[in-house]
Amino acid sequence: MQGTVLPKISVIIPVLNGEKFLEKAICSVLDQDYKNTELIILDAGSTDSTLDIIKRYESHIRYWHSKPDGSAYKAINLGIEQSTGDLIAQLMADDWFEPAIFQKVAHAFLDHPDAEVISCGGRIVYYDENVKQYKLRSIYTSKQQIELNFHNVCFGTPAMSTRFFTPLLIKKVGLMIPFDSLGNHIFSSDREFLLRIIVNHCKSIVISHLGHTYFAHQGSATFGKNHKNTLKILQEHRIIAKEYLTKYKLARKQRFVLVNWYNDQSIRFLLFKLIAGDFSAACSVAAEGVKETKLSWLISLIFVPVKIMARRILGFLHNKRAKF
Repeated sequence: MQGTVLPKISVIIPVLNGEKFLEKAICSVLDQDYKNTELIILDAGSTDSTLDIIKRYESHIRYWHSKPDGSAYKAINLGIEQSTGDLIAQLMADDWFEPAIFQKVAHAFLDHPDAEVISCGGRIVYYDENVKQYKLRSIYTSKQQIELNFHNVCFGTPAMSTRFFTPLLIKKVGLMIPFDSLGNHIFSSDREFLLRIIVNHCKSIVISHLGHTYFAHQGSATFGKNHKNTLKILQEHRIIAKEYLTKYKLARKQRFVLVNWYNDQSIRFLLFKLIAGDFSAACSVAAEGVKETKLSWLISLIFVPVKIMARRILGFLHNKRAKF
């Protein structure tokens, strides 16, 4: 490999009021011991000390700005337009890359020059205040867990920051969708983008190695236990599933996964509405579900609550054992 020019890796970090996390994210890029890297930071107009952190590392940042954008995904799109790398990755300001992952990604790209997306493993951690350290919530490092397929994208963790994309892929599938038809921020743009990659048959390579850590905390859109966000995400998933079922010619297995995903997310949405006492909305979701997927929706209406309850019982038993 001596004399081989390693690919340039562009890392895009969108941030808003990220003073608690941003420095760790930046250092996870700078500490890679990988020379051919460019760092792009898009601040959405932070009012805390985020700008001080950015300016502290300004000599290592190829491009940054600070102005309102309305969506992390709009910022990522702007970062993609600014990037000049052979590979492009996004990193949320509260997450970080694991050491030496850029080297592994780069060499995989050299071994597979036709690859359009390279994926590595990831994990989700939380911070335990009692012992003052990060603890593992889940990890996905096997090829089966990481590879791009409908099941992993819909029912697993999208793990956008474990994916390194080529500019050619962006040209083929387009940028991310930052807003819905009402102009509201979309939480599920990452899942939709990954599904778009799959239906466009992009060349995908997997590295079975831990490369990215997602930090789950109260401010997380997905793990923050915000019911309003949860309902919006469930609704977005239902819309995406319906769109892909009608818009694309899919393999039978892909259609099966999407139908089950639509049913699963619809029933979870229905349960939230029932708990909130919004029976009108729950009935509307049920009627739409039966109309869209018929008997399979009714089967899921029994299966999904049982699955939710079983997972909660197992989680309770696991936590109870952990105390002894």
